[in-house]
Amino acid sequence: MKKHFKELMIGFRNSFFAGIAVLLPLWVTVVVVRFLVVWMNRFLVNPIASIVKVSLGWTGMEPVFWTAKIVVFFAIIFAIALIGMVARTIVMKRLINFGEGILLRIPLIRNVYRAVQQLRDTFLINKRNIFQRVVLIEFPRPGIFSIGFVTAESGGGIPELQDKDLINVFVPTSPNPTTGFFLMVPRSEAKPLSMSIEDGIKLVISGGALPPSDWKK
Repeated sequence: MKKHFKELMIGFRNSFFAGIAVLLPLWVTVVVVRFLVVWMNRFLVNPIASIVKVSLGWTGMEPVFWTAKIVVFFAIIFAIALIGMVARTIVMKRLINFGEGILLRIPLIRNVYRAVQQLRDTFLINKRNIFQRVVLIEFPRPGIFSIGFVTAESGGGIPELQDKDLINVFVPTSPNPTTGFFLMVPRSEAKPLSMSIEDGIKLVISGGALPPSDWKK
């Protein structure tokens, strides 16, 4: 009996504190919002609404005064939000620049980060992905394999090669994938790989140190 009572009290205590944890943020939010509304009403809305009322000659018209208060209140809310948006943009830009400055001071990460930036500017500037899929080819010689990205199925569009079943493959260099080799490879010699374009780029940039997530299983 004592054991069951103890377990009941423990459960009640846990439920009580869980309720406090749920209600406390709500209570704090209500208090803060109420304080802001009262403060704004006393020091901003009422004085500005009174000035508007006197300027327009609104005397003895309480509904009009309340209308002015509502308009002033929402105008202040909008102005505060606008200031916050501008401030957030400036702060976020400074934080991004600060973070980039730190990354560009770390030797290995600096190279990878710059390579990613160059890759973005080179291939994604038009918001389109020129890479179609990832393939494995024997390059620069038989028995040595390289990661390549198929860019077109036409074999370069060269009339003299129209009778050959070729595909255009870009083989990037590591760790800077913005340079590489353009190859026209027989379709039968390009083995498709079951990895995404992002995983293939990550593999090249890291020099093989970051294999695709599927390989880790």
